[in-house]
Amino acid sequence: MTKCLAALTILSLTAFLAATATAQPTIDRICIIDEDTIDNGLLVFEELAANGCGGGQSDVCVNDQLADPGVRMALPIPIGTIIGNGVPGGTTNILPTGQVQDEGIFILNAVDAPASWAAAGPTPDPLLNYLLAEAAGFGNNGEHLMDEIPNVFPQGAADLQSMVGETCCAVVYDSDISINVNPLQGNLQGATLGIISFTVLAVGPDPAGSVLPDITIRIEDPSTCLSPVVSVEPTTWGRIKATHN
Repeated sequence: MTKCLAALTILSLTAFLAATATAQPTIDRICIIDEDTIDNGLLVFEELAANGCGGGQSDVCVNDQLADPGVRMALPIPIGTIIGNGVPGGTTNILPTGQVQDEGIFILNAVDAPASWAAAGPTPDPLLNYLLAEAAGFGNNGEHLMDEIPNVFPQGAADLQSMVGETCCAVVYDSDISINVNPLQGNLQGATLGIISFTVLAVGPDPAGSVLPDITIRIEDPSTCLSPVVSVEPTTWGRIKATHN
């Protein structure tokens, strides 16, 4: 199974304080998800909440109460949860992916990541720096690094089908991602809900009209998306994030 991207999130302060390692992998691409696919008002997340996610509250299930630029906490959806009805054991409700010109899933490749992201630190890897969101400009102390990002690719029907079998880590946004078509650029400013790791298990039929196919995913452990973790410290707003040498 191929990992299409990588990310880092903190699930347990105690566990990460004990983690050590010496090298960091290079991130080749990441997913970005907006409210068309993950939102507390969608029926599928209300169903998850009814089954206990977020203590029965759909907003807590997707970290809606934490929404703020730069948030990188893991969404508290239990590992192993299958979201969508394309395979046995999934939800009754579908997991939508938006529609043409209002997609819910996007991909940014490392070759297209801005040089300013690498320069911002704390690592030389631009996508890792975006995922950590520790430097000024990623949401923590401003968002000046987050606009006019080249080649943020919306995922259409064929793109979604190509993701089957891949495990992805994604930054989840609280609202729509704004895309300019010519040239292709994305505005990644705005409140985020955190990070999830997921494997795409199935893609539904391509409906008639502009609606995109639904997908079925399995939630994975987000701490496995990237290793190692060197240490942890609180951010300026009191949440816990990883820091790297």
